[in-house]
Amino acid sequence: MIDAAIGFSFGLFFATFISVLFTLSKGLEQAPMPIAMLLRSVPLIAMAPILILIFGGEQLTVAVMGAIVVLFPALVNTVFGLRSSSRAMLDVATVYGANRWATLRYVAFPSSLPSFFAEVKISVPGAITGALLVEWLATSQEIGYGIISAVGRAKTDEVWA
Repeated sequence: MIDAAIGFSFGLFFATFISVLFTLSKGLEQAPMPIAMLLRSVPLIAMAPILILIFGGEQLTVAVMGAIVVLFPALVNTVFGLRSSSRAMLDVATVYGANRWATLRYVAFPSSLPSFFAEVKISVPGAITGALLVEWLATSQEIGYGIISAVGRAKTDEVWA
């Protein structure tokens, strides 16, 4: 759970950072967003062995998988949320002399909070699932290994618990 929480936190941070960059520069979004969507379409079970080869069978791999699983849905939801400000609110900020950063801070961020909380609700189970998958494939400890151990001993109640 700790590694999943670390991965979740980093994934959410990077998604927010990249979303702010995408919101400030539409041209910056055109190149990386299709690549992000392509990477999101790769199944976790196919991505896990590659991450294990890159980062090894350590706990870092668990956190990286959690961050990757969180990054893509959070990125899409954050960009949508930051762009969901009403035109009237943006016009009022512009009339009062707000620059792009002030508009982002005082108008876009508050209007993106519903999307932010929706992405958190979506991303938490993904981070835990990604962490379990890597623990199952790479490490010989934690919950993922406990599930494999229970399957090998035919203890179905432990598997589902």
